[in-house]
Order: sequence, then structure tokens, then C-alpha cells
Amino acid sequence: MIKKVYKDKFDKFINKAIFVLAFLFSALWLFNTVRSDNFAIDKVFSKNGGYIFIAALIIMTVAYLKRSELKKWGITSIEFLTNHLFALFGIMVFFQIIILLFASGLAGYDIWGLYHHAVGDLNIEKSPYLQMYPNNFLLFLLMKAVHSLTALQILNIIAIDFSIIISFFTARTLFGKRAARYSTLIFMATLGFTPWLLNTYSDTFVLPFVALDMFFLSKWDQKNTEPLHRFTYLLAAGFSSAVAYYLKPSAIIFVIAYFLLSALKCTKIKTLLIPLAVFFIGALLFAAPLKVYVNHQTIVHFDKDKEFPSTHFMMLGLSKNGMYNKADVNLTRSAKTAKEKKQVNIEVIKQRLKKLGVVGYVQFLYGKYYKNTHDGTYAWGADGGGRTGFMVKPNLNDSEKLSPFIHSKFGEFLRSFIYTDDNGPGYQNGENTFVYRFFSQIIYIIMVLGILLSTLKEKYDFKIMWLLLAMIGLMMFLLLFEGGRSRYLIQAIPVFTLLSGYGYSTVPYLKEKMLNLPGKREKEHVKS
Repeated sequence: MIKKVYKDKFDKFINKAIFVLAFLFSALWLFNTVRSDNFAIDKVFSKNGGYIFIAALIIMTVAYLKRSELKKWGITSIEFLTNHLFALFGIMVFFQIIILLFASGLAGYDIWGLYHHAVGDLNIEKSPYLQMYPNNFLLFLLMKAVHSLTALQILNIIAIDFSIIISFFTARTLFGKRAARYSTLIFMATLGFTPWLLNTYSDTFVLPFVALDMFFLSKWDQKNTEPLHRFTYLLAAGFSSAVAYYLKPSAIIFVIAYFLLSALKCTKIKTLLIPLAVFFIGALLFAAPLKVYVNHQTIVHFDKDKEFPSTHFMMLGLSKNGMYNKADVNLTRSAKTAKEKKQVNIEVIKQRLKKLGVVGYVQFLYGKYYKNTHDGTYAWGADGGGRTGFMVKPNLNDSEKLSPFIHSKFGEFLRSFIYTDDNGPGYQNGENTFVYRFFSQIIYIIMVLGILLSTLKEKYDFKIMWLLLAMIGLMMFLLLFEGGRSRYLIQAIPVFTLLSGYGYSTVPYLKEKMLNLPGKREKEHVKS
């Protein structure tokens, strides 16, 4: 009896801690989105920037004067969109095809190097890239097998769209049809209707495996699920987790959150160990053959002494901007062995922590959290410059089939909203990319507001607590390790949109709770 009392108190403490942390992270996140540079139209010295500002003033004025009608219109519009998701999905696919036809090009930074190594333009044997970052080997193999930028971008469209579909079913399983419709609408708005399909990197290619994993984990412990199906769901969850891990290791944080919360909640160790064992068997079904292949392939000679350890990424996380920088990379490369690399990294980490001090470190984390979360375009155009810049004209797709579209007048016009070539002082990366940034930021704010709302209904339900813990886990990971830009949030969009959709589905409950506050009831009684 005493043991049960302590267990109940411990559970209540864990529940409260998760909700409090999730509220703090999401509230600060929302604050960061509002003060983002994507709203700094005054920095865009272009007539188009002025037009956006004037249009925004007119819209806000009309919205204020017609606020009661606007509220009804907003509710009607949302209901219309959520009731016609299938048609909206079709429009999204059409939008993606237009982007592919008229704006296809090779993204810069890691993608540029990986792709040119994969298709044989650069000699992979002479490059240390995959030896330093072996986590990108699976993506390299995909690029090598596909051997076409156009085909890779088509696969990227499939990856994004498949993730949206699977996330709908996951949300419906966890929170019902209403939340599923909201979360799907937000997913399409924040990623589907964007040019991220052109960015053929692990950020988006990992999404279907994250979405599948969440779906399988949400289904296996349903009361009406048959034992054989439970076993299959767990195996499939393990398999998709392994694929996600080898594409982007941090993408399995939500899996860790799931089993960590399960461990904290379980009363019998057997109820945790058996599902965990089945899950790991599923993971081994992918990981073991891949390991055998890696050990016997002759494409890349992997060397443990050249591989960058996790301490390197923690060192990057403590650099001035908390992100990639050449000085830290060169320092780690200069160390000859794996042991020396770790020692050098740890020494620098200690020096930086000592220099910052406790208060300075807290201030540093605050600044880094802003960099990690403020940008609603997920840091579009923030990686690289010059020929290996993010999306620049020298890297247009050289496909003969796409050439008439890409080199058309409309293609040039469309790319002015997407490509990040330097167009002189005053332009935010590209001539009209500020338009994309402005509207993306508004959608992003809507998503983050929904996440904040999901923390206000303290429902001690495993499903919502799992997703909140996953969000907390990723945010803490990005604070400790390499971050500094919101691109790293893309891997968790299935988590964020589920939380946001659930948050908006609780609005009637929150509204009712606000109306029934003790103070309000007393005032209404006095009036009557």
C-alpha cells in the first residue's frame, strides 16, 4: 500500500514536470517566432517589400474593423479546408510538380558534395567526408542507386506526402478525427506547400520512417489489437526506427521518449522488456544486414580514427553560434586517433563552459534556442554560399527534359521566390524570397501556438505525454549538440503537427474551462 502511494506521487511528479517543461519550451518558442527576422520587411530594400508592408497594414485594418465577420469567416474557412483535405492534398501535389518542373536544382552544403560523390563527379576514395560523417552513408547509397537529381526530388515528394498521409492515421488513432484533420492541414501548410522537396537530404527523407514508427507505436498497444498484430507492429516499429537512425540518428529521440515514459509508468518489468525485445529484433532486421554490407563493401574505406565522435558535435553546440564552423572541424580533424579526437573535444568543451560561467551559459542557451526555433522556413537558405550555396542558379538541374521549363520566363520568376542567389544589399538571400519567408512564418506561428495549447489541458494521458516528452527531448538535444538553425526541426514535424492538431482540438474544452473559472462564476452571479 505504501509502495503504491509513493508510485502514485512519483507518477504525478513526472506528469507535472513534463507539462511544465513542455509549456516553458513552447511558450518561449512562440515568443521566438513572433520576433523572427522573417518579419523584418524594413530590411528588404525592394519595392516588393514595400508592397507587402502596405498590404499587411490594409489587411490588419480591415480585419480589425470587420473582426466579428472575420471570426465567422475564419471558422468557416477552417471547416471547409478540413472537410476537403483530399482535394487540398491534390492541389498540394500539383504545386509540388510545378516547383519540380520550373525550379529543380541541386541544393548546396552537404547535399552538393554527397550527390557529386554519388554520381562519380568527385572521387569518393580521395574524399574524407563519409569517413568523418559515416551517418550519411545510407543517404549516399540512395543517391548512388538513383543517380538522378530529378528522380531524387520525385522520391522526396513521395517521402513528404507519404509522411502527411501516415501522420493523419496516427493522429486519428491517438486523438480522433478532428485532431487528425487539424494536424494534417498544418503539416501540408508548413512543409507540403513549400520548396523543401528540392532539398534532397536526410531532413526530409527520414520523415516517412518517423511517421511510420509513430503509427506502429500508436497501434501496437491498442486494446482491440490482436496479439499477432501487436507483434507485427512492434517489429515494424523497430525496423523503421533503424532506418531512421541510419539516416538521421537524432530522429529516434521520440522512440527513446516512448520507452522511457513506458519504463517510468510500468509496474511489472515484464510488461516493458517483452515489447522492447521485439522492437530490437525488428531494428536488427535492418541494422544487421546493413552492418554486414558496410563491412564488406569497397566503395568507402571507413576508419574509426577519422570518424567524428559525438563529443565533436557537442563542441560545435558550444561554439559562438552553436553550429557548424570550420575552426572546430579542423581542430577535430587534426587529432590523429579517435581517442585524441575525444580528448581534444572534451578539453575545448571544458574551456568554453568555464569561460561562460553559470549565468553566461544560461544566456548562451537562450540565444541558441532562438536560433534553433525562430525561423518558420526551417532555415531556408541558411546553409552555405557561393557555388555550393543552398539553392543557387549555377546548380540548376541540367536535365534535358526539364530544360524548357527551367529556362522559361515563368521558371525564372518562380525561382525568384525560392533561390537564394546574392542579389545585392537589402535582399534576404534572393530577390523575392522574403515573400516565402513572411507567409511561412505566419503558418509556423499557427503551428507553434497549437503546440502551446496542447500543454494547457493537463490530461495525464500516455499519448500526449509521449509527444510532449519527445518535443522536450529534441529541444534539449539541439541545445546541447550542433544546432543554431531550425532546419533540424524538420525531422520532428510529424510530432509537432500531431501536438498542434491536438492543441487546436482542445480549444472548446479550454474555452469551457475559462468560462467556468471561479472568479467568472462569481461575477456572473453578481450581475444576475
